[in-house]
Amino acid sequence: MNKTQPSNLNIEHILSHLDFRAFYNSLVINLKENGKAQALGLCPFHDDHNPSLSVNLTNGLYNCFACNAKGDVFKFYQDYKKIDFKTALEEIAEMQGITDATTRQKVVATFEYKDTTGKTLYIKERIEPGRNGRRKDFVFRHLEGSKWVTGRACEPIPYNLPQLSKAKYVFITEGEAKADLLMSWGLVATCLDSGAKSPFKDDYLKHFAGKEKVSIFSDNDSSGKAYASKIANALYGKVKQIKVVELPDLKEAEDIIDWVKTKGNDKTKLLEIVKASPEWTPPKEPDLLSSLLKWNDILGLDVKTEYLLDKLIPKGSITLLFGRGGIGKTSLCLQIARAAAEGMSFGDLNTIKTPVYYIDFENPLSVLKQRVENIGQSDNLWVWHISNTLQPPRLDTKEWELYKQLPAGLLIFDTLRASHLADENNSQDMAVVIARLKELREIGFTILLLHHTPKGNEGIYKGSTALLDLVDHCLSIESVKDADGEPIEFDKDNLYRLGVRIKTRYEPHHVFLKFNPDIKGFEFAKDPDIERIDDIYEILKTHPEGLKQKELKERVKNELDLAEGEIRKLLKKGEGLTWEVRRGGSGKENRALIYTPKLDRMIGQPIYSYPINQSNPETSKNLSNQTPSNSPQTLDNTCLVDRTDSNNPINQSDLKEVLI
Repeated sequence: MNKTQPSNLNIEHILSHLDFRAFYNSLVINLKENGKAQALGLCPFHDDHNPSLSVNLTNGLYNCFACNAKGDVFKFYQDYKKIDFKTALEEIAEMQGITDATTRQKVVATFEYKDTTGKTLYIKERIEPGRNGRRKDFVFRHLEGSKWVTGRACEPIPYNLPQLSKAKYVFITEGEAKADLLMSWGLVATCLDSGAKSPFKDDYLKHFAGKEKVSIFSDNDSSGKAYASKIANALYGKVKQIKVVELPDLKEAEDIIDWVKTKGNDKTKLLEIVKASPEWTPPKEPDLLSSLLKWNDILGLDVKTEYLLDKLIPKGSITLLFGRGGIGKTSLCLQIARAAAEGMSFGDLNTIKTPVYYIDFENPLSVLKQRVENIGQSDNLWVWHISNTLQPPRLDTKEWELYKQLPAGLLIFDTLRASHLADENNSQDMAVVIARLKELREIGFTILLLHHTPKGNEGIYKGSTALLDLVDHCLSIESVKDADGEPIEFDKDNLYRLGVRIKTRYEPHHVFLKFNPDIKGFEFAKDPDIERIDDIYEILKTHPEGLKQKELKERVKNELDLAEGEIRKLLKKGEGLTWEVRRGGSGKENRALIYTPKLDRMIGQPIYSYPINQSNPETSKNLSNQTPSNSPQTLDNTCLVDRTDSNNPINQSDLKEVLI
């Protein structure tokens, strides 16, 4: 039997000398770098007209978001040239001028798999070093004529089958070398031929049927324990006794071979441990009903809704903030970021102090510097910028898990579109991105995603409807327009509405802002409806006895020049706060609605708001999480909010060192 492999060039040596940039530039059409370590080009593995092949120029890995082709440089070259692995190694080494790559792979162990009669059906070879930087590889071979060829050419069988078929007492290990160790002690031992991932086939049962005792050893890691449990479950009821033996004093991932290296650990001690081990029985199936949460028990849970930014950004949520390009999303979010990082108020809204990470894929550093100068400094706010040595990972790459290494806090992605290379119109692609954001949410992060709107429509975001389904909370920033569709000016600066739009699982809320060009940031502005309500109140208070609805509408229309729909909205909005509404007496003529002014009402009082004691931070923080007495009940589930009428206000109330 030939126990050697054709030799290969050393993979690690090639990778350490390979110029990935030059390699991919020579093979990929229109390859353009979009960052220090990333490039995008036309994929050669399908008819690509829109660049979809992403290449990491640091490690050489590639991934096509259209056809799902992915791998390392060797896989790329194999598929590109349609050649085998050995040829790819040799050609890449020659193409890059790599010499002195002389370390060879070799077979270091061979294990024979025989049938019950002792005939060898196939062999398993252990090869070191393995491919693609792995420490080892395993290859199956079988004999065809006088030549050993790759593959089993039959169904897999248990190891040491001739001895297994005759024994009453059997040991099962995870791997052939461990089974051979026990065989050298005169114990019959077997294993499955593909390690912990091996399936236990029904056909194996006939080889174990009627055994007196089966003792199972596994490697001391999660996959090893799963391997032992899988076999024990398969054999339960088919043999007289099963034990899953845990060897003492093993470190993570160690096994029986490591155990034997300790002085005094021998066959005698092993059999003592086996004898003392309890018989294995299947774990009791959990009672499904008892695992569910009782409705009445929810009241006793120590959970509550908190807001990092009062009533606008719920803590532990995925919040989407969308607005048209150029409206000022970045300026606004940098102001919010600094306020949350310092635990200071943003306008009239309180914050909860938390670490903040601004993930910036778009803005030049010069712009960020100017914003810091205008907004103010913070030692609790980090910027992960595309200019960093370690660039912010995109959410559709495996490097996205780097975000998990940050201490929990507020993660702001500017923008969602730039944070991945997937198709924003594809619901499956976006579901993958949002699923990863949900993982971050579940370990304590609050997520804020900046996003764009389609041209000509400020009331909806761009891309797949999966975003609406998967995020928790949607905010928009948009221009406030008058009845003629023109932007409302506030001291010559346009007025903006920041608040819930389309969807929320929390409480709808909004505020009004104006942009201050001197600080290149936003300031809080008065609700334009309040001014109109004040004007209506001035008309009404001259009639303390009240006015009929028809008469009041007529006077408002003539004196304030407001449209019918606008008047109805304002009358409804001021009801109970600025005026009282009642029916007249009996009879058709006397059933008209009567509007009576509330004489104790202060002019300019905020609509659907409640006071917060700004002088007492603790009181302020507690009140910020309470529902005001005059506001609607907090929503228990998703609330879909009107997306079409932007003028109709809602009347319901350490990885750190790589960051800047």
